[in-house]
Amino acid sequence: MDDPSQRKVSAMILQFAAPLLDLDRAGASDVEVLRSLMMMVEMCWNLPVFETTDPDAYVQFKKGFETVTQDVPPEIAAVLEQLLLDRRTRYGHIPLLVHVRVEEAGPGKASLVTEARMPATAPHFD
Repeated sequence: MDDPSQRKVSAMILQFAAPLLDLDRAGASDVEVLRSLMMMVEMCWNLPVFETTDPDAYVQFKKGFETVTQDVPPEIAAVLEQLLLDRRTRYGHIPLLVHVRVEEAGPGKASLVTEARMPATAPHFD
């Protein structure tokens, strides 16, 4: 497998998010559901970075993560916990923060727009 840091951020985030998206392919094809899922993915991706770079943001994201994992079905909460672990281990060498935006690209179609940045810098649009 090639190094994820060498690929486009959007492709890397889709690979990272795959376990969550694969839970319900039909649901993930709905733009609004996909927006909710990608918000959770963004949280799982950014939380470990904030833990080491921005204690205030970490506290906010951690509370949000705990709330989300309590409010979703157990199988989704388990995948979110796994994503968080994957972020710390498999993707831990990538210091980027990401913002993920899902845009409608026609009836039943969506596109993923990612913004990546190093902590305390302006975003880079992918």
